Order: sequence, then C-alpha cells, then structure tokens
Amino acid sequence: MQPVNQLNSHKIISDVTPGALNVGTIPALKHEEAPLLAQVELERFISLTESLQTEELELPTACTLWNVREIVAHQADHCHYGIGGFSGFVRYVLAMDMRPYQKKGMNQLDSMNQVGIDQRADRTQAQLIAEMREYGPHAIQGRDKSSWIPRNLIWMPYPVAGWTPFIGYLFDVILTRDMWMHRLDICRATGREMILSEAHDGKIIALLMRDLGRYLRPRLGNKSVVFDLMGTVGGRWQVGDNPNPDAIIHMDVLDFSILMSARLTAQQIFDKNLVSFEGSADFVRHVLENSLVLF
Repeated sequence: MQPVNQLNSHKIISDVTPGALNVGTIPALKHEEAPLLAQVELERFISLTESLQTEELELPTACTLWNVREIVAHQADHCHYGIGGFSGFVRYVLAMDMRPYQKKGMNQLDSMNQVGIDQRADRTQAQLIAEMREYGPHAIQGRDKSSWIPRNLIWMPYPVAGWTPFIGYLFDVILTRDMWMHRLDICRATGREMILSEAHDGKIIALLMRDLGRYLRPRLGNKSVVFDLMGTVGGRWQVGDNPNPDAIIHMDVLDFSILMSARLTAQQIFDKNLVSFEGSADFVRHVLENSLVLF
C-alpha cells in the first residue's frame, strides 16, 4: 500500500464514487439470522483453537491484558453463561463477585470478563475446547429462544452504540462479533490466516459498517466519506449523504476492523502506513479517530 506521506492529500474528489453502498441502507440483523451466524463463528473459533500449538497459547495479543490462552478462556466463559438465555445471563451477573476487580479500576464489563478468565486459569487447552463444544451450541439456542420482552423492551446506552435494546443487541450481534474479533486477535498473534467467507464474514463486516455509520455520521457534519476496504470480504461503503465524498480511504478490511475495535489508534494506522487516501489529511484523520464500533 502506498505510504501516506507520498499521497496527494489535497486532491479534490469531484465525481460520485462508483459502487459505494451507503451504510444507512444496510438492514439490521434479523433475530432469526443470528443463530446461524453464531454457530458458524463458534465452529471456526473452535477449529482455530484446536490447531494451536502449546507454545502459541502464551503469545501476547492486541488485547493487551490477555494472551491467546486467556482469549480462549474468555470465549469459553461466554459459551457457559449464555445457557438459559436472559435468565441465565442474569444469574451469571448476580453470582459474580466483581468487587476486587472494580477496586483495581476495572468497569463492570471488564470485571465480569476478567472473573470468567481467572476462574479458568488452571484449565487446559483441551478442557477449554471441551467447554466450548459442550456449552456453545446450548448457549446459542438459549439466546435464540430468549423472551421477546427483555430482548426488545430493555433499552440502555451502550458505549459508542448509544441507546439500543440491550439484551437483543448483546445476544444477536455483540457476542458473535466479539468471538469474531477475538478469532482475528489470535490469527494476528500467531501469524495464521483468518478463514473468511462472504456469506459469514461478509455479513459481519456489513453489520460493522452499519453500526459505524450510526456513530460516525453525526460527527461528519454535512460531509461524507467512502471506505474502500480491500480483502476477501472487503467492499466500498459510504458514510454521509453527500454524493461527492470529501475523502476516500483505502485500507485492508481486517486492519480497519481492528481500528474500529480501538485495538489500533488513528496515529498508529498512519505510522504503520496501513492507509492511503484521497482528500484532506486532516479530515481523514478526523474520520479515523471517530471510526469506532462496539465489540
């Protein structure tokens, strides 16, 4: 990819970018679509975990508090507490003693995650895989059959995502997205290829872009930007309604996903020459600094 400092950062973009899909037209994930997406991701995550060598489990990841083994433990924990749908989730939260973690400055979500990881500190790779195999499918079924009322009527302000049906969004979108991103974390940490397909990963990317639009668009004023994301499940997406975009940003789709998860900063994207663009450098920096999605 061409380094940023060799680009014409003041190029005027005067014509409509062909083939760019406005993210505002991407439909939300239907509840009946969520179980299949979750099941495919579970199978891919388990397959990746089974392929890991013992020494790879201790490798650091972009989640700076966790190594590869701890990420696997985190997903095993998610598989376990998902059983029983909403009621199972409530029992899980009420049963956890998060006070020692919160005294260390962790928020409630981080404390919950760390409790689940620490509870599995002495479990082997095989035991963590067995836990995911045993409980993962039941957790997906439990989320699928959870009651309509808590799924849709309990609204809360998520970080970045804003006011959203808390349980429905968590069960249908976030838990699968979280596992997908952690699969990418492990692939990047171990140098393995991320297995991708349009039907599965392409759907996850589209939903990421949909959520990005909700957060980014109010921060663009009357401007618009096109993301030209390269790779197997890449594509061209526009945020904002101005048909003449103020910038076109070219990035690898997985690098951009890592940016959206806040595992990379905009400055690191520039420093690592992971982006090229057309338009104002200041505007592009503003866009990248505000390219955030909840994982």
